Order: sequence, then structure tokens, then C-alpha cells
Amino acid sequence: MSDREKMLATVVGLLIALWGGNWAWKNYSQWQQSATTKQINAATDLQSAQFELSKARAAVNKLRAWREQSLPASVAVAQSQYRAWLVEQLQAADLEVADVSPRPTGQQSPAYRALGYEVDASGKLAGVVEFLDTFYRSDQLHKISFLRLAPQNDGNELRVTLNVEALVVGGTDRTDGLSDGVADRLNLDTAEQYVERISKRNPFVAYTPRPAPKPKVVERPRPKPTPKPEFNHAEHARLTGVVSDGEEFQAWVTIQTLGERLYLRTGDDVDIGRFKGTVVDVFEKELLVDTDEGVISVRVGEKLTDGKRLTSTPAGS
Repeated sequence: MSDREKMLATVVGLLIALWGGNWAWKNYSQWQQSATTKQINAATDLQSAQFELSKARAAVNKLRAWREQSLPASVAVAQSQYRAWLVEQLQAADLEVADVSPRPTGQQSPAYRALGYEVDASGKLAGVVEFLDTFYRSDQLHKISFLRLAPQNDGNELRVTLNVEALVVGGTDRTDGLSDGVADRLNLDTAEQYVERISKRNPFVAYTPRPAPKPKVVERPRPKPTPKPEFNHAEHARLTGVVSDGEEFQAWVTIQTLGERLYLRTGDDVDIGRFKGTVVDVFEKELLVDTDEGVISVRVGEKLTDGKRLTSTPAGS
């Protein structure tokens, strides 16, 4: 075999090997993708099954609770005892009971039986509120499907008509007595709180607004007038001249607003308006005064308040 034939055979072999590797890789990729899909589907099915199981357990627990809240299994016992309970609660709320009679509900099922009652009573609005509070705080499986309040005696008395339904749940173990549990249905803690809020404004009586309270007269102290600022004569006191007797200089300060003139030497006190201090020295054209703000230099012709401060502290500090 020539070299050319050997090279051709090698190239063909490489092509076959590449094709075979590509085919194997595609088959492996497809298998891996299929396996991953099956794994995801299995995990999804498991989650769905676990969710359905949790729902079933919740339904079982709810059914168990309903059976504990149910009326007695015997319909005759349930009708008698629940009617007696209604009458007792109505009377406890100071409502006068005219009649509590059975009424058909039309709601029957293999899982439960609904017992209906029609209540005819009368009393005050506060009594109705107290009865409703007791009714809804009881955890029995009952509800009020109809309520009518008709005002009597100018709205101070009410005629109350109620339609009530209560359930006997299939499979209950209760043979006698009613559930005495307390339901968490109401927002306020006591019946008195509802009576206070509802009976305070009787909707069956014409509303009479309360008289508006008389406005209170509050005597406020008059503000003290702002005191006028003290007139500062120093703003009109000017160094008008400096004279000498041959030994020392003397400064002449004229207070124009007072028509006065001061003759100041070294050591003299100065007390003009808000300008206070002691003369430190007198020069030919300058007066130095030691004040609380420091040593002030006043030139001839200047006002005391226009003087230049030489030091920030008094000379004796």
C-alpha cells in the first residue's frame, strides 16, 4: 500500500470515529434529558400527593371538630335541647319570648341535618344585642338566616323575629347536651361593649342632637409691651479736642444730646450711655479708654462708638 493510500485510509478512519462519537454523544444527551424530565415529573407528582394528603388530613380534623360541635345525634333530642337553649338565652337577655317553633329548612344531606326554628320575641334593643352576642360566642354549628326588628312604643320596644338553623353532623358521638365551647367570631371582648356602641344611638327613635356646648371664654394675659431700648448717648458723644497744660493732655468730649462737655485725663472714669470705662491715656489727637470689650482708641472728631478696639480684653486683665 502506497503512502497516499495509507493517508487516505487514516482520514477515512478518523471521519468514521468522529461520526460514531457524535452519534454516541447525541444518544447520551437524549437519555440524560429524558432521565432528568422523569425525575422532575416524579418530584412534582410527589409534591402533589403530599399536598392532597395534607388537605385530606385538614378535612378529617375539621370534620372531627364539627362532630364535637354538633347537636346530639338523635333529631328529637337535638330539637328539644336546642329549643330550650334558645329560650334560655332569650330570657337571659330580658327578652319576652312569645314563641319558638320548628320550621323546615330544606337543607338535608347524608353528611348533616339542619334543624330550623322561628323565634317571636320582644324587648329592648340592648337585650337584642346581648342575645346576639351570646349566640355568636357559642361554637355550636348554628346561624341566623333572617332577622327583623319592628319598633313599638315609639321605638323604645322592639318586636324581634328570628329564623335560626342548627346542624346535626353525621357520625357525631354526642348523645345528649350541647357544645359549651366559645367561638372566636367577635371583635370586642364583652357584650357590654357592643351594647354601649349600638344602644347609645337607638336607630328606631328620632334623633335629637345634643345642644352644642357653650364656648369657654379663656382670658389670655395681654402680652407685656416690648420695652423701648435705652437711648445711648454715647452715639452722640464726640471727641472734639485735646489740650495740654504742658505736663499732660486733657481730652474734651462733647455730648451733643445733653449739651454737656467732659474733660478727661488719664485715670478718669467714663460713663456715657452704654459706653463705660476708664481713660488709659490721652495723646495729642487720641483718647484710649479701657472698657469691658477691650481698649478703645478714639481719634479727634470721632464718636465714642466709632472708636477702634486695640485689644480684645481690658488692659487690667
